[in-house]
Amino acid sequence: MRLNWLRLLTLCVVSLSIIRFENSAEAGTYYWQYGYVPNNWNNTNAWSGPGALPKAGDTAIFSSFAGTPYTAQITDSEAVAFITSSVGSNATLALTSSSASFAMTGTYTNNSFFSISAGSFNLSSGGLYSGQNGSTYTLSGGSASGAGNYTFSSGALFTISGGTYSGSGTITFNSGSTFTVSSGIYAGTGSTLNSTGTFNWSGGTLSGGTINANSGVSAGSGSKYLAGAALNLSSSNTLGGTIFIDGGSVLTFNSGSIISSTAGVTFSRSSGTGTATISNQGTFTNNPGSSGSSSIGANITFNNFGTVQANSGTLNINGSGTNTGSFVLNQGSLTFQALANYSLGTSGSITIDNGSTLSTLAGATLTATAGTSIARNSGVGSATFSNGGTFINASGSSTSSIAANVTFNNTGTVQANSNTLLVNASGTSTGAFVLNGGTISIESASIYNLGSGAAITYGASNSGVFQVNGGTLNVNAAVSSVNLTFAGGNVQGTGVLNVSGAITWNGGTFGGTGTVNANGGLNTYGATTYINGSAVNVNSISSWNGTIDIDGGGVLTITSGTTLTNNSTAGIGRNTGTGSASFVNAGNFMNNGNFVVASGVSFTNSGTLETVSSTFDLSAATITNYNSGTTTLSGGTWLVDANSTLNLGSNSVSTIDVNTTVQLGGPNAVFAALNSLTTNKGTLNVIGGSTFSPTASTISNSGTIYVGTSSTINAGINVTSGGTLYGFGTVGAINVASGGSVVPGNPNTSSPGILTSTSGVSLNSGGSLTVYLNGNTPGTGGYSQISMTAGQLLNLGSANLQIVLSYFPAYSDKFFIIVNGTNATSSIFNGMPQGSQISLGSYNGFAYTGYISYTGNVGTNSITGGNDVVIYNPLPEPSSFLALAGVGGLGFLIRRKRRAAQVVAC
Repeated sequence: MRLNWLRLLTLCVVSLSIIRFENSAEAGTYYWQYGYVPNNWNNTNAWSGPGALPKAGDTAIFSSFAGTPYTAQITDSEAVAFITSSVGSNATLALTSSSASFAMTGTYTNNSFFSISAGSFNLSSGGLYSGQNGSTYTLSGGSASGAGNYTFSSGALFTISGGTYSGSGTITFNSGSTFTVSSGIYAGTGSTLNSTGTFNWSGGTLSGGTINANSGVSAGSGSKYLAGAALNLSSSNTLGGTIFIDGGSVLTFNSGSIISSTAGVTFSRSSGTGTATISNQGTFTNNPGSSGSSSIGANITFNNFGTVQANSGTLNINGSGTNTGSFVLNQGSLTFQALANYSLGTSGSITIDNGSTLSTLAGATLTATAGTSIARNSGVGSATFSNGGTFINASGSSTSSIAANVTFNNTGTVQANSNTLLVNASGTSTGAFVLNGGTISIESASIYNLGSGAAITYGASNSGVFQVNGGTLNVNAAVSSVNLTFAGGNVQGTGVLNVSGAITWNGGTFGGTGTVNANGGLNTYGATTYINGSAVNVNSISSWNGTIDIDGGGVLTITSGTTLTNNSTAGIGRNTGTGSASFVNAGNFMNNGNFVVASGVSFTNSGTLETVSSTFDLSAATITNYNSGTTTLSGGTWLVDANSTLNLGSNSVSTIDVNTTVQLGGPNAVFAALNSLTTNKGTLNVIGGSTFSPTASTISNSGTIYVGTSSTINAGINVTSGGTLYGFGTVGAINVASGGSVVPGNPNTSSPGILTSTSGVSLNSGGSLTVYLNGNTPGTGGYSQISMTAGQLLNLGSANLQIVLSYFPAYSDKFFIIVNGTNATSSIFNGMPQGSQISLGSYNGFAYTGYISYTGNVGTNSITGGNDVVIYNPLPEPSSFLALAGVGGLGFLIRRKRRAAQVVAC
């Protein structure tokens, strides 16, 4: 029994010894032995340690052998916890076979060389690679992975020239260390790389994770790829070659960083997958030489919060983004290419100096979203903004501006979406200014040219303002504009400016030898404005409040069919007095204020001039319609309404010429020059209760004189051949010569009326009296009548009586067409003796006749007993009567003939 217990105790001791030995082997320390061949890790002769080979959990130490270089290769699957390569060991640990797999869980303290050209290296979570001064870690093939961390001290190097690094741990490059990527892939997915050492990037791919180049990066020529990584650059950096950005990558130039491109750098897309963003918060300087260039390609978002300096060559942007920092162009240029869609945001600015050019190419869009200035900085040299694409001002509550001393040339589109774009720049536009809810304003420092192809149009909103607020706008071609607000400066040139909408004119000068067509009207508002040489044509309804001075051969024309209304004290004046000045009214000028045309101004009225409760003063003007030698007013229509004055000064009008109309339109209608009137060849209207008292006792009329209701001409009217006197008012003596006509009423509307003569009435052979029979009472709505002052002589002189019938008269109706005269000579109308049957004309196809008597008495409503001319007993002609009454009217017809015989016998 004791023997069995002894055996069991012996077995337990042996087992514990074996277990202790094995555990000691797993945590052992192994030393590499120099000089063994092959120099493979799995060569058991090359190691000195508690076991055959170091395994997971062990520590491997590479010591110095008097500085003699040596290499330990890993060609199969190995694992270890800790590695130390001693200072000065010159040892190289190398993975050289594709079948090599090396795993670490602890710390690799490297004072010499670690090289991976094939196979894989994994530093697991909790592990640490510590690169010491003078150490080198080279990845030229294969892969490195794991969640372990890396630290590189001053003098340590990590070079990726091939293969793939895909670790997820943190990598720290301390000051003095160097990280170089020339080929291969750095794929630090989920990891952070912090570098305060030297970072060289001449090729390869940075993919995944965050890379903080706190001491900058040197990216030389050649192609480099940023794929799914965030690369943050601080301090001083040099960029060159081509950097491809894909997969959601963000390249950030941190605040305070300095980014230089001395040989040109190209930012482009490769796969085109995901987004690509560049964010500049520092200073990005493009300086590739005068013929060099850098570019930010299509589908890359470039946001500038800092400063972009173009010191030489050209920086091309073909992507999108926003500038809230500053672009400083100083001997270099900035070009937005065809696919660019770029925004100039809050506080964003662009300065241009020293021969620099800002350009937008056809297809590009540059939008000012929050008030942007395109300005000068030093002011040295020239500065050019050349827009061949679309430049949009959508600045909301802020204004944007293009400053003075910038040459701004537009061959594309300038679009105002909101607020105001202030143009103090000079230059030329042969493209479009599009008003889409905003304002484009030419300001005081600008000398701007609109050339062939230029146009000012509306956008989708169909609103906005084109304004000249100062400076000079030269129109040297046929240019169309939807509107114009003219507040100051000069609009001039040799071309034609066609404004389809309204011109609001508050100040400034239309100059040059060109033409301005105000097709949508011209409205002035109180200020003194100026025309110096140009022709301004008002082609639509307009209003006038203020004075327009004209010099230098300038012409202001109100064109035919246009109405312009003056509502204030206003006029046409002179400024310098040089050259001629003309004001032409070919339309309708309605004066509701006091309007003065100054001395030295030539005034032509070929349209209608109407002064309403106001004064129109031409006393000092030269009136081209007026011949002072013959005192004749020729052409135009001159309307003087009640309580109004038309002042021709010392000029007197003795003759109203053909194609000329003068109208006195109510009480206190004053046209003093007309008091000398003796001859009317045109049209004279005295209406609305006016009284016209010429100095001459008689007016010779070969035109038309109309005397309205309650209106009076205190003169006799001699109506000569071709002349007509008509109306409802009062005149002096009426004398109608052969070819003349008198009409009580209005022949234009076939309306009867009572025309009163305060003196004799003499109708001569070949002359005519026209009467309208619309009813059976004299005057409006009834029949025409000349009413003479009792006792005045009436001479009918065998004149023609023309009767216009416009109703179905009753047999008992009488028409006293001339009353109160004394027919001393028993004169009659041509072919109408006393009691004769005369034709009354037709009404609605039915012919009527009646009888005429020269001995009527209106007071007794009788056809006898006086000297009044009366038409009586109107009846239809037999054929018309039968049509009206049928066969039963035959007896009535016989009675009618019998009564007629009785009248003739009287």
